Amino acid sequence: MLEPAGIPFGGLLASGADVERAPASLLGVIDATQSTYRDRCAEAPPAIRRAYDGACYNAVSETGVDCAGSVRDLGDLDPAAGDFRDSAARYTAAVAAELARGRTPFILGGDHAITPALVAAYAGRGPLHVVQWDAHPDMYPDFEGNPDSHACVAARLLEMPHVATITQIGIRTETAVQRGVRESAGGRVVQIPAWEAENRGALLSHLPAGAPVYLTVDMDGFDPAFAPAVAHPVPAGLSGRAGLQLVKEIGARHRLAGMDVVEACPDDRDNRTLILAARLIHEGVATVLAQR
Repeated sequence: MLEPAGIPFGGLLASGADVERAPASLLGVIDATQSTYRDRCAEAPPAIRRAYDGACYNAVSETGVDCAGSVRDLGDLDPAAGDFRDSAARYTAAVAAELARGRTPFILGGDHAITPALVAAYAGRGPLHVVQWDAHPDMYPDFEGNPDSHACVAARLLEMPHVATITQIGIRTETAVQRGVRESAGGRVVQIPAWEAENRGALLSHLPAGAPVYLTVDMDGFDPAFAPAVAHPVPAGLSGRAGLQLVKEIGARHRLAGMDVVEACPDDRDNRTLILAARLIHEGVATVLAQR
């Protein structure tokens, strides 16, 4: 029997005249230059695209929103030839251009170090609430002398005046140094560890209703049973269902201003990590469509 023909990214991608009218965009950032362990997450963006090919996924979200043709595909960005700050400037400019066009950006990483560059594009657009799904708080002032490490993401975000709060969900590896940075942030950081988050209802009830939320999903926030192919797997994480419910909660209570999924590696024989990453993006796009 012939295999069904694949459809790029589950049928979400716009084509022809619909490209300019698409309300959302998809950008891959194939950068793992700031990783400290496994660095195959640089290969993830094209691998996620291949895994979510529409052969067994259609464009309708699980909430019933038809996302067909709603996403402009911007392709994948390589790191710049210079140092990471040069690369970060490219990523910021790419996201800022999409925001200026009125599109909601969705980004496939890459390691987590790209997220501050993405969030920097929102400066001047009012307060932004960052929600970080992660096993690690990423609160080191620097890691092994590198302030741009993927272990320093939240520390860099706290330096941005337009980041009003950071909500960290799924944390289960906080060190004393990172706890000190969090506690010195004056209440800007709300942490919900994994053992509290899984069976809790609303996770973002502390945020103002209608608040703009940028969601950054480090795939190691999930339990390795759901996402085994990550750069830094940590046991006893959260379920795929919990992740999808978080996206729905943002849609119901707040406004999804942008989203990234990072730290996946193309190491699964069954692509379960990559497919979950793509499904989170799919439901995020559905949230944007429903809110419009």
